Amino acid sequence: MRRAGLWVVVVAFVAAFGVTLWLVREMRHAVATSGAVAVPINTPGGTTAPPALAPAGAADHLPASAQATPGAPGAIEGLVTGADGRPLAGVRVQLASRGDGRAGLAPVEARTGFDGRFAFGGVEPGRAVVVAAQDGVALGTSRAVQVLASAPARLELSLPEAGLLEGTVGGESPAAVVVVPLHLGPGPGQVARATVDRGGAYRISLPAGQYRVHAAPAALARADLRVTPAFTAVAAGKTTRLDLKALPATKEEGVTVRVLEPGGAPAAGAAVTVSRAGDERVAFASAAGEDGTLVLAREMGMAGQAVTLRARAGGRTGAFTGPLPAEGELRLPLQPGGTVEGDVKGGAPVAGFALTVEAAPTPGLWRAVESLRLTGDRFVLGDLPPEPVRLTVRTDDGRAGAAEVTLSPGQVVRLTVALHPAVTPAVTPASR
Repeated sequence: MRRAGLWVVVVAFVAAFGVTLWLVREMRHAVATSGAVAVPINTPGGTTAPPALAPAGAADHLPASAQATPGAPGAIEGLVTGADGRPLAGVRVQLASRGDGRAGLAPVEARTGFDGRFAFGGVEPGRAVVVAAQDGVALGTSRAVQVLASAPARLELSLPEAGLLEGTVGGESPAAVVVVPLHLGPGPGQVARATVDRGGAYRISLPAGQYRVHAAPAALARADLRVTPAFTAVAAGKTTRLDLKALPATKEEGVTVRVLEPGGAPAAGAAVTVSRAGDERVAFASAAGEDGTLVLAREMGMAGQAVTLRARAGGRTGAFTGPLPAEGELRLPLQPGGTVEGDVKGGAPVAGFALTVEAAPTPGLWRAVESLRLTGDRFVLGDLPPEPVRLTVRTDDGRAGAAEVTLSPGQVVRLTVALHPAVTPAVTPASR
């Protein structure tokens, strides 16, 4: 009798567990399909920008480990945490690009396991971009990482808590709302779009942060439209209201500058400057769209003149000097950034350290590029610009060190950062 009662308890527990899993899956699907998500776009010339993360309902089956290209020697291992530093399970993670932006490689997706970890195998060496996003949140956190054939690349992504952005749109109909993060991280530029219903209302879930927002005709909802945007901040767990007006896009005629990654894929969001040949002063500056293109309008009056075009995306750079055509297309390929393979040594073994990367595009004027928290005593930094770079290290026990290096495009340098003992503040004897 006692054994029969035990079996009843076991069966009831298994049934309850199954119902719970089903409810979690349905809730994921309902949340994801109720909000707006970033959408793919088709670019001119037959190329397609990397698609957005798959809807949650279609991605529930994803494993925590996925293979990109069988036989490729690289690998990526990572951890996704929340704003409180705790691991997040069930987060969608996308290997958005790899092999220095090689064209034609489809993105690969996985979901984090119960420990918040994920892995990608069969990754082409070079710069890779990983994006992590919560279900139902339109944008995620992206990071660029340098993949080597010798050992797995490791990274950690932290997802901020989300809030809501909502409002109404007047003007052109149908319309779409385009949202771009104001402070871009080290990964690629992300863009989110929200559809506007028949009543002119929109709603979109976004990570807490600051954004540039505009409304445009749905058929021309580009992130780089020449319109005056609005700026807003989304707070965690709160709703922000922003009313917009959709303005018609003006057609620009001139030469199309197409910026390409070293591997041939579009360089979304690349910064482009134009100056007269031999003159360092910038006459015009803008950013390429999601398809890597930018139109230099004929009204600028520079057609036929000798100009210098410079493009930059992270540490990848490219330039063109010559007469500017009046129309057609001008391709501007980027060269890969430099790579530093380093270790940290000095005194006791190093278990973990904070690493700050600074660059000096202008001599003596340092600007922070990235701040990392790493375990162990080794690091690999990729996508570094062809200019002086300073690396500053501080270990968990207070030791510190710094090193400077100047890289050429695509150069790989081995570097050791020497640590100095922690400085103990002097103690003033207490007066009697």
